[in-house]
Amino acid sequence: MRGYIVDNLAGIFPREKSVLDLFKERINRAIEKDQEISFKIAVGFFFFEGFQKLYPELKKLYERGLLKEFKLVMGPETRRTTKEVLEALKSDGAVLNSEAFNFLRELYNSGRFDFRVFLDRNFHIKLYLFEIGDEIEIWAGSANLTRGGLERNIELIVPVSALTFEDRDLYREFF
Repeated sequence: MRGYIVDNLAGIFPREKSVLDLFKERINRAIEKDQEISFKIAVGFFFFEGFQKLYPELKKLYERGLLKEFKLVMGPETRRTTKEVLEALKSDGAVLNSEAFNFLRELYNSGRFDFRVFLDRNFHIKLYLFEIGDEIEIWAGSANLTRGGLERNIELIVPVSALTFEDRDLYREFF
């Protein structure tokens, strides 16, 4: 499909996709090209449930040796469960007995997953950077990395285009 709006299938436009669809397409492209992919995500809200929605697709990448890294910068506002999950990663504790949690721990322990919580001011950014091989895509909009942000809420994210190589390097450094 050429030309679409990423708004979580709000029913407003004739050609729509969800943020989750965007992730799946990028993951499938990396698999088809047999190229590593990096995810660099900055969001005000991250809920573990959002990671659980991505887990099956991320696992496919990982099993093929194509998941290079998953970096997350987030604000401090989150659910108690998510906070416990992130604290358990750092302390090598166990908080959930789930495949998604065990997978996240494996990524963390291998250095493929890392996160930073921004505490200085209100963190309202929603930025998704996908690197597949030498290609870089940056998307910005309203979607947090939550179940709602990935597919339930009416959101809008748009590709950031016309960036120079220097601009793209600046976005990479943010993470």
